[in-house]
Amino acid sequence: MRAALLGLAGLASSVLAAANCTSRTVQLNINSTNIVSNFSASPTDQDLVRFVQQAIALNGANNVSASYVQGNQSLAQNVSIATSFCVPSNYSGYNLSTVILATHGIGFDQSYWTGLNDTTVSFVANATSQGFAVLIYDRLGVGQSSKPNGVLNVQEPAEEAVAQQLVTLLRNGTYGPAFSKVVGLGHSFGSIITNGLASRNSSAFDGIVLTGFSHNSTGMSTFNIGTGLTPAVQANSTLFQNSGLNTSYLLFDSRTGSLITFFWTPFVSPSVFDTAYANRQTVTVGEALTLSNGVVALPNYTGPVLVLDGQEDQIFCAGDCYVNSPAPDSSTNIVTAEKAYYPSSSNFTTYIAQDTGHATLLQYSAPQQIAFILDFLKGNAF
Repeated sequence: MRAALLGLAGLASSVLAAANCTSRTVQLNINSTNIVSNFSASPTDQDLVRFVQQAIALNGANNVSASYVQGNQSLAQNVSIATSFCVPSNYSGYNLSTVILATHGIGFDQSYWTGLNDTTVSFVANATSQGFAVLIYDRLGVGQSSKPNGVLNVQEPAEEAVAQQLVTLLRNGTYGPAFSKVVGLGHSFGSIITNGLASRNSSAFDGIVLTGFSHNSTGMSTFNIGTGLTPAVQANSTLFQNSGLNTSYLLFDSRTGSLITFFWTPFVSPSVFDTAYANRQTVTVGEALTLSNGVVALPNYTGPVLVLDGQEDQIFCAGDCYVNSPAPDSSTNIVTAEKAYYPSSSNFTTYIAQDTGHATLLQYSAPQQIAFILDFLKGNAF
């Protein structure tokens, strides 16, 4: 597999050069139904430890809801979102009716989709080489995008609202072509956002690709404990030590724990992991409190759905995606069992990448994964 990856290096370099990406910060007026929480606006270490202890208990979801959620509120926000719109450099010769909206997960920014600038694992480079347009962006609270209150403002419902606004911009021609087809692509929390938006607006996406995702949360404790979540300003990171961020913005502060949680060794390039950890991004308390908001069934969604996971995903498969699912179908593995959540999909497909952990597209199997995703899209008339 490594030899195959190295053999693709020269091709991937030329592919990246062929991508034409334009950076643009957009101002969005978003409206969402966020939770009202009594979680401290400036949490201390003990506040965070107590939250983790409650979350990892057997009745963790009930603990968190009972302790921290006091209701819901409609919230309007004006936010800045940093985006990059990528097309083939000679895109006039391609049919640009389809665009992929790619939403990254926790711990990353939009560079996840460019392989952290490693051309061998760049989704953007490969997708644009095959005629697709791709919009990647820094989620609310991450990278160059707005960083409002990390408890009350930056929550999963607000992230869905951002994604919906970006879909609208893509369909109305703000980025150039007025796209008739929008595919939602997510990784991890980005998949939760994509799934959640599709559940609340079935016409938002014409197809969805959910990577590093399942409805199984038995491995979530690995994330809560292993990554060593710490206020970003207190973490061992030169990116955030002098950032002035409120302590509701958290950062992984365990290098070993992050490696265990996100990767399957030795099937990741040491340089890729070093880059990922050195440039790791924040997650907010508000996002932690609302993670499950988008982990819902889509009984009425009729578009094609692809669920792709690494075999050894620690978060959504507890380390082995081939284990029989505890629910809803115990006769099959965790990933295949996802079909029950998308009963109306025109084409429900799954893919399990071998020797791969949670950060699927940053590992040696990335070229095979990317090829499968793009073949799936082309096979469904995108």
